[in-house]
Amino acid sequence: QSRIHPVFHVSLLKKAIGDYQVQGELPKELEVIGDDEIYPVKVLGSRVTVQGGVSIPQSLIQWNKKSIDDVTWEDNVVIRGQFPNFSLEDKALSEEGGNDRNVNEELG
Repeated sequence: QSRIHPVFHVSLLKKAIGDYQVQGELPKELEVIGDDEIYPVKVLGSRVTVQGGVSIPQSLIQWNKKSIDDVTWEDNVVIRGQFPNFSLEDKALSEEGGNDRNVNEELG
């Protein structure tokens, strides 16, 4: 059974008219100042939850400046989006190569 999705052409869009109100600033308790920034430091575990029939991989994250009692389960996609340089793997991947030689290679 197929469903029909409402489709419209961009030419049907109209310019928004009215007064745009700029939203206020963040509340003081949400502002990050200097070295108060919170970021993940370690993955302590992983699991997959099911929400709405969709599998959601999650990681148990330990945060800097937080107690081990303050670890949280976070969706992997959210952590990757907010902290792209943080590795969710047990062992971070490194680029191929190195200074080791092949033990089967003849010295000469």
